[in-house]
Amino acid sequence: MRVQIRNLNDELRAVTQARHDSAMKMEQARAAMSNIRERMFELHEVDLSNPYKLDDEGGQVLVFEKTAYDAATAMEEISGYKDKLKNLGNINPGALDDYEAEKAKLDEVNRQFTDLDRARQGLEKAIKKLDKVAREQFLATFAVVQKNFQDVFSSLFEGGEAQLALEDNVDPLDAKIEINARPTGKKMRGVSLLSGGERALTAISLLFALYLVRPSPYCIMDEVDGPLDDANIGRFVNLLRRFSHQTQFIVVTHNKRTMAASDMLYGVTQEIKGISKLVSVQLDEASRIAA
Repeated sequence: MRVQIRNLNDELRAVTQARHDSAMKMEQARAAMSNIRERMFELHEVDLSNPYKLDDEGGQVLVFEKTAYDAATAMEEISGYKDKLKNLGNINPGALDDYEAEKAKLDEVNRQFTDLDRARQGLEKAIKKLDKVAREQFLATFAVVQKNFQDVFSSLFEGGEAQLALEDNVDPLDAKIEINARPTGKKMRGVSLLSGGERALTAISLLFALYLVRPSPYCIMDEVDGPLDDANIGRFVNLLRRFSHQTQFIVVTHNKRTMAASDMLYGVTQEIKGISKLVSVQLDEASRIAA
């Protein structure tokens, strides 16, 4: 929508320039007509601004000093008027037509300007409304995610704390989000100062905090447990168990403890070189058979 606003603004500037050009041409035409009227009145005492009068029936007729002409007299006067027109100098006889043409162009440009300006105002109003709704929904969702983040982080780090904060004095839609965490027994600090395993668990906590806002029937995780040690693997597995009643988790991993805690294993093997084979194991069933 902002792209449409920019395009409309470009068109609006073009139409504004065209309107300005047309207005300038109209002013030039008015000046030319005024000059013609002044010179005609000065030389011949003919008022071109009102050369008509009403007849008895209300119609317009040209005013002439004489009402009757013979052919010879008429031709002499026509010749005289032609000479007088030549003596007037470089006069544009089509000035009135030019004026009317430019006026028509200006009216069209004004109409286009009005339409574009109305469309621009409508789009700006819609953008302001969408920004307001987006800002309200973002802040409401951010508050929920912040609470979920603290809850999930505390379950992974017993006694730990985590915070999400928006950049001060900045529009929430443009503000940076700061993540601070305090694992058990440590000071509150930014995630960049945490160990690799602590950063991984913090990221997992934030992932589940977002997930709780809008849960899905399945979730795929790829090597998220790579940086975790054995103790943190246990916390990670317990977190998956906590949410497994409503979501099926598909975890891509090489960690033995994560695989041991799974309900089903899928793997790829090559019994024959160059030929891959998919293998699946139901761990509960395999445990009963082994027993």
